[in-house]
Amino acid sequence: MICNAANVLRELFDHSQATLSDDKLEWLDNLSACAELEAGNLAKTLEALALFFANSDKSSLPGNETVASILWGLSHQAETISAMVSIGQEAEYLAGKRKAERTKTDNNPA
Repeated sequence: MICNAANVLRELFDHSQATLSDDKLEWLDNLSACAELEAGNLAKTLEALALFFANSDKSSLPGNETVASILWGLSHQAETISAMVSIGQEAEYLAGKRKAERTKTDNNPA
């Protein structure tokens, strides 16, 4: 497995989700909103790069290695945003499931 921020986030969540408190799950649910902000930032970055390349003299453009590094960085950022959305949604689901189970138990005491 290639180590990047998205994989680290997923791995940590997968290993800890069963032991996370309800408060922490609700906190992680906010990752979806953070991901929306990050996606907007990524879009602005890509737009700025597109404008730069469209309006630059070919002699002033960065070399292939530099462009490849920029694109790899942006792809890792997009993957991290995807992981944030996924973890946020899973946290929201788990918190809702736990709440429903508690409500069911509270309404049907043994």
